Amino acid sequence: MRPIKETQVLMLALLASLLLGASLAATALAEELEYLVGGSPAVSGESLKASGELLLADEKAGITVLCAVETSSEVSSVTDVDVTSAGPGEVLCADQAGCGEPVVKTVHLPWLSELALVGPTLETLLLSAGSGAPGWAIECTNVSGIAEDECTTEPTITVKNEVGIVDESINEQTGSCTRGGANSTLINGLLTLLSATAGLSVEVMGTGSEETAYLTSGNSITVGELFELEGEVLLADHKGGIFGEEVSLLCSSKALAEALSPTDIDITSVYGLEQSDREKARTFNCTNQTGLCSEPAITAKNLPWLLELVLEGSEVKSLLRSGGTGTPGWTVLCESKITTTTDTCTSEPAAETTNEVSGTIDELFNEQTGNCTNGGTGSARTNGLLTLKQKAGLSIEAMP
Repeated sequence: MRPIKETQVLMLALLASLLLGASLAATALAEELEYLVGGSPAVSGESLKASGELLLADEKAGITVLCAVETSSEVSSVTDVDVTSAGPGEVLCADQAGCGEPVVKTVHLPWLSELALVGPTLETLLLSAGSGAPGWAIECTNVSGIAEDECTTEPTITVKNEVGIVDESINEQTGSCTRGGANSTLINGLLTLLSATAGLSVEVMGTGSEETAYLTSGNSITVGELFELEGEVLLADHKGGIFGEEVSLLCSSKALAEALSPTDIDITSVYGLEQSDREKARTFNCTNQTGLCSEPAITAKNLPWLLELVLEGSEVKSLLRSGGTGTPGWTVLCESKITTTTDTCTSEPAAETTNEVSGTIDELFNEQTGNCTNGGTGSARTNGLLTLKQKAGLSIEAMP
C-alpha cells in the first residue's frame, strides 16, 4: 500500500494533468472558429456593422412588421461580437399585419453574437450580454387604440461567407411575447455583416466553413452564375383533403437559380415547362394523383429559396432553406364538384446530392416532411428527383 502522502501527491498530479488537458482542449476548440477582418483574426475593439431586412411577428397576437435594420457592433474576441445598437433610436418598420403606424425599439442591448459550430453548420448565436434576452418593443396604433407588445428571443443565425462580407440568415426563429405568450415570436430575414472600416473584408472560419463547394468545369462557382433545375416532384398533404384524405400532386417543372457563393444557390423562380415568362414565375405544372383535387392550381411560396450545399457526416446534401422571406413551400387551390379548398404547405427538405457523368447533379428528395394549413404539423411530404444544370452548358459537380 502506498503511503497517504504519496497517494495525495499522485492524485494532485493526476488532477493537474486533467485540468491542463482540459485547458489545452478548450484552447484548441476555440481556435477552430474565428472572425477574420482584413484576412487576420478579429481584434478586440474592431467595429463591424450589419444591414438588411427582418420580418418580426407575434403570431398569436396577429402582429407582423417588416423592418429595415442597421446594427453597429464591436469585436470582443475572435468568436464574439457585441451588438451595441440597431440604428439611431427607433427601428424603421412597416406594417404587414395588425399594426398600423408601428413604432419599434430594441430592448436589452448590448446583445452577444457568438460564433459556434452546430453540427456541420457554422452559426452565430444571438444571446443576452447580461441585461436580458435580445428583443424589441412595439407600439401599434390601430382604430381600436394603441397596443403595446414586447418580444424576446435568442435565435440561431446561419452564417455564410460571400465576397468580403458575411451573410447572416435568420429562418423561422421563435421566442416569447408579452401579448402572444410563449413561442409566439417568429423572425425571418437576411442581414449582411461587414467591416465598419472601408476596404476591409470580413469572413468567418470554422470546421464547417470550407468543406463543400459547387464546381463548374473544375472551379468553384462564381457569384451571379446561372443554373436551372428540372424534374418531377410529388408534393402531398397526407391529411389535406376535405374528408381528411391525402391530396398528392405530381409536378413537372423547371426553376431558375443564381449562385450566391461556392455553396449557395438562390432559386428565384419556378415555372411550367411550356411557360414563356420565366423570370418572375412561381407556378408549378401539376396533375392530381390522389384526393379531391381534379384541377389543381399551385404556386410557389416565399421565393427566393436558398439551396445550400452541406456535409452531414460523410454525406453531401443540399438543404432547401429560406432565402429571407420565409420557409419554402407551395399553395394549392383544389377545385372539385363538391367544393373549392386552399392549402399551404411549407418545408425545408434535404436532398441527397449525386454527381452524374453527364456533368449535372441529381438532387433526390425522399419522404421529406413539413407542415400544412389543412393537414397540420408533419403532414407535408416531398418526394422526387431534380437535375441541377449550369445554364451555359458547363459541367457542374458538388465537392467533396
